[in-house]
Amino acid sequence: MTNTNTKNSLIQNITEYKIEGMGCVSCVTKIENALGSIAGSAKVSVDLDTGTAKVFGDIDPELVLETITNSGYSVNILDTK
Repeated sequence: MTNTNTKNSLIQNITEYKIEGMGCVSCVTKIENALGSIAGSAKVSVDLDTGTAKVFGDIDPELVLETITNSGYSVNILDTK
């Protein structure tokens, strides 16, 4: 028998963002550090090649948008799972 409470507690929200203006590894590091400082984000993944960031965890997407914008980049939400 599967304990659904345990199974459901392992599911995380994943929100993907499209970031405009990243041009180098320093940009990726800047965004990773900014997003990593937001309480509640379990994991952050920023991909320079695709110009995207994924935030894993229960975090307000508006806070993520504001954080990335305040770091000097344009950003839009691509997908939420």
